[in-house]
Amino acid sequence: MDPGDGFGLASPAVLDLSTLNSPQREAVTHDSGPLLVLAGAGSGKTRVITYRIAHLIERGMEPRHIAAMTFTNKAAAEMRERVSGLVRSASAAEDLTISTFHSLGLSVLKRERSSLGFPRGFVIYDAADQLGVIREVLRSIHVTDRRFDVKAIQTRISMAKNAFVTADAYQPNEEDEYDLITAEVYPRYQAA
Repeated sequence: MDPGDGFGLASPAVLDLSTLNSPQREAVTHDSGPLLVLAGAGSGKTRVITYRIAHLIERGMEPRHIAAMTFTNKAAAEMRERVSGLVRSASAAEDLTISTFHSLGLSVLKRERSSLGFPRGFVIYDAADQLGVIREVLRSIHVTDRRFDVKAIQTRISMAKNAFVTADAYQPNEEDEYDLITAEVYPRYQAA
């Protein structure tokens, strides 16, 4: 690797693995295929992953080809900060994909929105937003009494969507008042 390419490590030129224990060092230097790191809280998983990323960069892998997934935005920010401390180039750390699963999914949806048929500026509703839309739809169809649990309607819509049943194809059980109201709400909910 050319030391002038901007992806090298901070001085010294070789990543110092002496602060890692043997299993951590083995995981960091693993070079044959994917690697799964399973360990308990406080065992150094984030440290292993950040050192592994730095090791991969040191071995010549382009940062834009590296992805690290976490469960929280805080963990993703911490991981990016740690990698930045290990690599010499800020641009190398910026070229990495370090994010939560949800953030990565959203970025893919945004990038591919036109091929998915999504409009520019589409919005993904969280659970509270979904319930709010259902309440709004119920008001619009003049269902003002509180006899329907909006969470139960949302669950039925979610189950239908998970089964790839569109609002048009939703077939309610005629003897189930929740299915009947869901059949009325679902098309309006989908259009919201």
